[in-house]
Amino acid sequence: MKKEQKYICKLCGYEAKNITALTTHLQYKHKDYNTQRYYDEFYKNPNEGFCEVCGKETKFRDIVKGYNKHCCKSCAHKTKHFRDSYKKTISKKSEKEKEVWKNKIRDKIRSQSSTGRYITDGEALKRKNKSIKRLKMIVENCDCTFVDYSMDKDNIKVSKVTFTCNRCGTTYTRVRNLLDRKYREHDYRLCVSCKVKSISEPEKEFAKFITENYHGTVLRNDRNILGGNELDVVLPELHIAYEFDGVFWHMDSRFYKPTDYNPKTNRSAQETWDRDNEKIRRCAEKGLTLIRIKEYDWLTDKELIKQQLLEQFK
Repeated sequence: MKKEQKYICKLCGYEAKNITALTTHLQYKHKDYNTQRYYDEFYKNPNEGFCEVCGKETKFRDIVKGYNKHCCKSCAHKTKHFRDSYKKTISKKSEKEKEVWKNKIRDKIRSQSSTGRYITDGEALKRKNKSIKRLKMIVENCDCTFVDYSMDKDNIKVSKVTFTCNRCGTTYTRVRNLLDRKYREHDYRLCVSCKVKSISEPEKEFAKFITENYHGTVLRNDRNILGGNELDVVLPELHIAYEFDGVFWHMDSRFYKPTDYNPKTNRSAQETWDRDNEKIRRCAEKGLTLIRIKEYDWLTDKELIKQQLLEQFK
């Protein structure tokens, strides 16, 4: 069938000058027909629309060209026509030209993003630096130190990250995807040895205020005093310990009833409060006064709590 005949509307006989005019005509005069339905009804061959190699459905292009012959480049490269063309091109090149040509193709594939757009070296470097910055943030939030990283075989993405736990000194090398997945979890951990918990931003701010304003010894996340149970901040000279109670994890009694259940800890609110009171009792046996700072109070009246802390430091 000649190309010119495809510009004549099969529904009403309208003669279009080009494919664009015919497409516009279908859009406004025959709204029930899009270009694919029009082509399927009047021009499509029985075997058209399926990959010649694997048999999968192929994409529709336009009224003139119809459907693609192959579903992807991989299938197109398996055809006899492509192989013959490839051999013919290779046979005309020297060994040095072959190597340059292959490297050029390889670099082009490597630089292609997931959206199909080719990125420059500057953009690739910017993405790499952004990725490393994010990974450092994840590691630091878990009270660990970022040590090193390694790239994938194409030198495009960060594949592995090496970090050291600040508390036990254990060094780990983890797959980058694992860190991203752990970061999306609410209570993610990176160190398997001591199970370092994630620290919220308000708790970090609270601990930072103490370390900047108290000039004595400050112990962070200590597990030795209570034989495994953690104390967020300890001031040994003053015999004071602080616990920063998050609203969710410690189930603040102003927002939770005793029967409310926390699926993350598998405990009710009452059981959580009993555990907190038990920690106060155990600290008293060790000669420590345990002061609990509620996250809600810190967020709503931070200056008052800071003033109280400064009074305690005197």
